Amino acid sequence: MSFIVIIPARLNSSRLPKKPLITINGIPMIIHVMRNALNSYANKVIVATDHYSIAEVVKQFGGEAYITHNNHNSGTERISEVVKYYELLDNQIIVNVQGDEPLISSTLINQIANTLPNKNYNMSTIAIPIHNTQEIINPNVVKLIVNKYNYAIYFTRTIKNSIYVKDIVLKHIGIYAYNVSFIKDYKNFRSPIEHIENLEQLRVLWYGEKIYTLIINKSKPIIGVDTLESLNQVRFLMKNN
Repeated sequence: MSFIVIIPARLNSSRLPKKPLITINGIPMIIHVMRNALNSYANKVIVATDHYSIAEVVKQFGGEAYITHNNHNSGTERISEVVKYYELLDNQIIVNVQGDEPLISSTLINQIANTLPNKNYNMSTIAIPIHNTQEIINPNVVKLIVNKYNYAIYFTRTIKNSIYVKDIVLKHIGIYAYNVSFIKDYKNFRSPIEHIENLEQLRVLWYGEKIYTLIINKSKPIIGVDTLESLNQVRFLMKNN
């Protein structure tokens, strides 16, 4: 399976300034993500960042980085600039691993790449069951509901009536697979609902596109780094792994 991993990494974050450069076990978070991608059998791994400081760190650790414009509204928009610069072919599979997901393993990256070829959908992602009520009501945890065919129905940050949805709500993991031609289409999409939740996936659903969801059961948690609390959780898990 031929695929390229592109890791969008924005320097500024309102909750965690300079988030990609925060160290975990003495190594910048973006490097943990990059190394997992490099071990996934990807043909190429590119960090797409809006700041030279991230690019320099990536290069110091032997990685490849591309500095994008800083006016992109989503990771996929940032990736579209990389796709154009590298002149990637329309049928090339791209895996988007978000730069604040150091617990996404190389195995999962490879798995999501293999969900895409010769299917009747243009985009796929990963989710895991939620067993913790606190995660359901936590706005920093993105939730996902799928239909009986595992296609996404909606993504949300806020769910109040947790007792009614505990068995059907999934935790979304920050990884996507799509091909270059779909990324080019996405760049031209515009949707009012993505701004309600501040989630780029809703732009895809607005246009009636299918997002296939690979549901996995993991014995070890997968936590994205969004807050100081989640950063400390990830540090603990990676230190004791």
